[in-house]
Amino acid sequence: MKRCSCVALVFCTLFQANGCFDEYCYDYFDEYPTDYSESNSKPNEKSSGKRYLEGLYIGLGVTYDYFKSRVFMDDNMSQLAHFRYDPTHYEKSEGYYYEPDAHGLPILSANEHRFGGNISVGYGSFFSDNSWFTNNCYFGLEVVADTAGSLSLNSEDIVINNRNNPEGKIDFGKCSVKYDGIVPTVALRFGGYVQSIDSLIFLRVGCKYLRCKMNFEFFPDQNIRSSVFAPTAGLGIEKNMGHGFSMKAEVDYSFRSNKTHDVYRGNFKNGPDDNYRAEMKHRIEGYTVRLAGVYHF
Repeated sequence: MKRCSCVALVFCTLFQANGCFDEYCYDYFDEYPTDYSESNSKPNEKSSGKRYLEGLYIGLGVTYDYFKSRVFMDDNMSQLAHFRYDPTHYEKSEGYYYEPDAHGLPILSANEHRFGGNISVGYGSFFSDNSWFTNNCYFGLEVVADTAGSLSLNSEDIVINNRNNPEGKIDFGKCSVKYDGIVPTVALRFGGYVQSIDSLIFLRVGCKYLRCKMNFEFFPDQNIRSSVFAPTAGLGIEKNMGHGFSMKAEVDYSFRSNKTHDVYRGNFKNGPDDNYRAEMKHRIEGYTVRLAGVYHF
């Protein structure tokens, strides 16, 4: 009987001591809540600024465009039965003579620039695996619309000498090209995250869509609506500002693009010639600089 009482007393003492110990531990960890198990683990990658640079985003900013526009002409002058410019200077039999074809005759040559705004929407993400290199690689798709006032380019009077008769000249008049104010671009973005500057550095490869209206005095009532797809390549940087916001700067170069349009019935001095044909070759290239604020959802 005495032995049972001693055993019961020992268990009660241990139970009370264990309760006191637990209470002490709870008070200690409440006062010093550091989790030592996490302190020895690798830092959480999602806590870095990289996560603010991926996902769906929209952007709004300003744009600077530089245009190099050229228009050249080829025609069928030598195929005409006669050239009705000035009958008093006809020297060949029956009033016929021939003028060599125009090949690459410059009609318009202009370099211009304009300022405007831009709005963009896109999506991108980082590769996820255990490799440090590929884990910082980025790939995305973006659509951006550059907006500005329409841009009009105008040539001087195009006058050339008649090679077969120095006293006669051909006046092609003026040419004008008017570019629309909205220029959309679709581009792929691929690059990498640089942790030291908390930024994304990327390359851009895409295509720009340009629309314009061409008018030639020598071909009345033949206003031409033209559209050009110009391949683009560029470089940019996007700096994380925190909480989904970032600042983006980029430059795109538009490679030379050509578009040919057929015109007819040239308006010569003595009236139009139904058999006259020409090809107007429109060439454009340039570059675009953008600065924008971006919000990632």
